[in-house]
Amino acid sequence: MELPPTAGLPLQLSDFSSALFSKYSAEKSFEKALAEILQADALDIYSSGTLCLRIAFETIKELSGRTKVIIPAYTCPLVPIAAHAAKMEVLLCDTKAGGFDFDLSNLEKLCDKSIAAIVPTNIAGLPADLKKPKELARAFGAYLIEDAAQSLGARRFDFEHADITVYSLAAGKGLSLYDGGILHCRDAELRVKSRLIGARFTRADAFLSLRRSLEIFGLWLFYNPQGLKFVYGNSLRSHLKQGDLLKAVGEDFELDIPAYEFGEFRKRIGLSALRRFPEFLSKNRLRALFRKKVLEEQFALDVLSEEEGTEGSWPFLMLLCKTQSDRDKIMDCLWGSGLGITRLFIQELPAYEYLRAIVPQVSMPNARDFAQRSFSITNSAFLREDMFRQILSSLIDLGLGRSDNQKMTTASES
Repeated sequence: MELPPTAGLPLQLSDFSSALFSKYSAEKSFEKALAEILQADALDIYSSGTLCLRIAFETIKELSGRTKVIIPAYTCPLVPIAAHAAKMEVLLCDTKAGGFDFDLSNLEKLCDKSIAAIVPTNIAGLPADLKKPKELARAFGAYLIEDAAQSLGARRFDFEHADITVYSLAAGKGLSLYDGGILHCRDAELRVKSRLIGARFTRADAFLSLRRSLEIFGLWLFYNPQGLKFVYGNSLRSHLKQGDLLKAVGEDFELDIPAYEFGEFRKRIGLSALRRFPEFLSKNRLRALFRKKVLEEQFALDVLSEEEGTEGSWPFLMLLCKTQSDRDKIMDCLWGSGLGITRLFIQELPAYEYLRAIVPQVSMPNARDFAQRSFSITNSAFLREDMFRQILSSLIDLGLGRSDNQKMTTASES
């Protein structure tokens, strides 16, 4: 038994038959159907979210003539890799204490008229605060690019939107087609320019199209508590035994970004799966909010929450311990247990050895603290109530229960 670290929408055999035979597949494009769900005017699909970021960076570089981008110090290493590929200079902004949004005082100091873009990152399916970054971007003639790789289906009701938003379709994401990325440009000029630039990088590749078709079949076959042991769990425990934490969380990235055309067959599979996506998101959120309440009531832990005016997609719950020692005790006990406990990004960006040539070596104390005290619990539907109780029991055994409430009082989910 092995649970995934994130809540992904499992593919069904009917998605494949629909892609091959159903008239439904021909009625509407995947891009159009997804745009309707996301309330977007138009979307473009590329081979990865990282490639989408690169295209976004190349686009604003050509339009603005500027080459500096501000990114959070706690984010996926693929973000500075995409900037490096676009020959952009990365400026790091520390995160706010105890969170993943920008430290606004630090952000203000970094902004001037040489900045091409500010890049807030959504974490754990929770939309980042865009209000102040957007104000600063407008004040200095820069663009706002939202890295929403972890939050496909999250919603904003506060009317704060980025110029460009990037989502991911990679394995383990909410809607996964094994790999892939979504680029949404809100401005027609940006969209036209990005499509021209995207065409420069993408190429037809029959071998890769066939390979990805086989891999997405493997995703359907193995994305379950039985199959994940073989394609995820065994290698995870091997990496943990060797002390290789980067490989344990899958952060051993190459600087090269593959670029190829996203196959129509996988788009048709995605079109079929989209019919289940809104209900999947709704159940994800209800499950996450229930378990977040239980965790906060019973333990000395902070669980990241939705900002007012937003709804998250909740692929996992991101938790912050009071001390690094507490977090390390949890990981020693539960990482590798098969219960969907893991860490997100192992370090703040300057601490990654393989990024030293492309990331400024500056102190980012809040980002470091967040990396050292945080861990995540899967929000997958595969995590049954009895398994969740097992996690709670382990946390109590580790002495993390609140002194005034040691009893496990979880109720059955409705």
